[in-house]
Amino acid sequence: RQHGAARGLDDRLIKDQDKAEKLHAKHAAFLRAQKKALRALDRMTAMQPQQGDYIKGMRAFLKLFYIDGLPMKTAWAEAGISERAARRYKAQILQAARGK
Repeated sequence: RQHGAARGLDDRLIKDQDKAEKLHAKHAAFLRAQKKALRALDRMTAMQPQQGDYIKGMRAFLKLFYIDGLPMKTAWAEAGISERAARRYKAQILQAARGK
């Protein structure tokens, strides 16, 4: 049985290890979600007519919004598309992710 400082040190080490494990699990979940989003994006753009700027704008917005995690307004502004188009792309990616 431990007493005093040794016991406190063990408790602190256990808490630090738990925090590290939780952070690792959260990061792994983020990476899985990122891969899933990229696959859904590829499926969705494969179904769209190849219209050059349309596909570029869609991919840019969806990458900025879903993968880089920018707020929606910032993502559509940086991608150079309208709010309406951004909302349409978002709806399409959700449908593609559900497999519909």
